[in-house]
Amino acid sequence: MDTIVSAPAQERVELGLTGMTCAACAARIEKSLNRLPGVTAAVNFATETAAVGFDPARASTEVLLAQVAKAGYGATVRTDPAKDRAADQARKSAELAALRREFIVAAILTLPFLVQMVPMLLNGSLFGGAHEDLIPRPWQLALATPVQFWIGRRFYIGAWHALRGGGANMDVLVALGTSMAYLWSVVVTLFGWHHEHVYFEASAAVITLVLLGKLLEARAKAGTSAALEGLLRLQPSLAHVLRDGAITDVPLASVIAGDRFVVRAGERIPVDGVVRDGASSVDESMLTGESAMNAKSAGGKVFAGTLNQDGTLTCEATGVGGATLLAGIVVMAANDWLMRSKVRTGWSMACCSVNGGRRFARVRKRPTTWQARMRSMSMTGVLLASDSSNPCSTACTMLGRLGRGSSSHICDFMAKAWVRSCMMLEPSP
Repeated sequence: MDTIVSAPAQERVELGLTGMTCAACAARIEKSLNRLPGVTAAVNFATETAAVGFDPARASTEVLLAQVAKAGYGATVRTDPAKDRAADQARKSAELAALRREFIVAAILTLPFLVQMVPMLLNGSLFGGAHEDLIPRPWQLALATPVQFWIGRRFYIGAWHALRGGGANMDVLVALGTSMAYLWSVVVTLFGWHHEHVYFEASAAVITLVLLGKLLEARAKAGTSAALEGLLRLQPSLAHVLRDGAITDVPLASVIAGDRFVVRAGERIPVDGVVRDGASSVDESMLTGESAMNAKSAGGKVFAGTLNQDGTLTCEATGVGGATLLAGIVVMAANDWLMRSKVRTGWSMACCSVNGGRRFARVRKRPTTWQARMRSMSMTGVLLASDSSNPCSTACTMLGRLGRGSSSHICDFMAKAWVRSCMMLEPSP
């Protein structure tokens, strides 16, 4: 006789994540969790959460938290949805305010560099040279330093956490690229190499523009959270439950399937259920989009968040907590953002790979002096940080060139790519 072995029952847990700075971070956490035996995880970068299913015989919540920490990020188990949402909202509001302040400071410090960069877009006839320093180099150093190390400290912190976890993300590229441009410019300024160019404006502008992107992203994430919170607010916080012949107001978390509850006229229905007594009309426009009222009587289905209009209904709960239709809509909305984010990430990687290959085909000659090579390396770093901060493009271009020549070829290739992408021709020293 064949023995049927049932699949082990999986437990599900929701983790709140901290330390993510880009979609690559979310992908890294998801991949790290899915490596564990008996674990299936999906990370949502928009809501900064991870939905994890695991076999309790092979993993535990402590193992999950340790695995996230090993990847270089933080995680907590979410147990109280209302408190967790309130804490997330407060944290995201504080982060958005801090980002806005830092961007304003960075923009003010970077604005003088933009004025100096205007001649670079011209042919140089008005100013005698396309790279003439309109701002003294010590002043450029003073303007760029706080942008690099105070405003840009988040990129160094994120890069450290990513490298410590054995991976690389956008922060690594931004920190690497801007640091190379900044340090080369510091060396040129301190040693008085007036025949060499400085790139303080490049490092400051890259940090400011990336920070602007993070600000817009934080606003979008806050908007996503607010929209999901608005859906959940459609559900009342209390339910009038019939227990021992009396109506008792209890929190929604205490309602279980099979409980009978009362919904009076003008109240929203707390959980999904079936009408057992009474008749009324219910506004279900939040589900159907139609303004027409739906008549409800014994045997009719009602849904959490809908509005009871003119009668009293006695219903039996069939779907509570995460099993309600409203909760399903919230989950689908969050997952829809996640899927679109993955599609955008894949498209960006493909475009950057094609862009890297196109730039590779344009290489013609290489620098000859060590100073030119150092300058090219600083330009390389800025290119890495500015080219969508995507590791795929970097790997494609760097590995392709490593297979054919020396490091000077790499410097030349990346420098030429940066110069041509900016539509500027640098005069040879």
